[in-house]
Amino acid sequence: MTAVPKMLFAPPRYKSSTTRLREPFVHEMYQVFRQLERVSPRGMEPPSGPPTDIVEWAREVLLRVLPRKYLIGAEISAFEREIHATWESYEKGKRVVVFFPAPQQLKIYHEAVENDAVVEHKLVNATSPVDISERLRWFFQ
Repeated sequence: MTAVPKMLFAPPRYKSSTTRLREPFVHEMYQVFRQLERVSPRGMEPPSGPPTDIVEWAREVLLRVLPRKYLIGAEISAFEREIHATWESYEKGKRVVVFFPAPQQLKIYHEAVENDAVVEHKLVNATSPVDISERLRWFFQ
């Protein structure tokens, strides 16, 4: 008798409709980290953008943002040797987490918008993923 190989990605079996609601979250998370991979200098000659160690550090920090739903909608981009994770909302304004190259410095830029005008903006130090989560909590409420 020949063993039947298991499917690597078996179709999900749902026990309830609320379980099904979690599926798009997985895709959204994948998209955020795919964007991060695209800013990586691997395979580029000559290397440009943020160094590989900064990309890895950004991945490490973003994986620790809780709850992870806060990562949904993040746009990842490179600016010279920095990595920016940006969230924008018409009602709430903008939040940008900036990963600086050395010495692994993390800052959060945020702006508040009223009537299509920026009414407040700040750049604050962040020391951990908890700081990022706290700033994003307000943005998502």
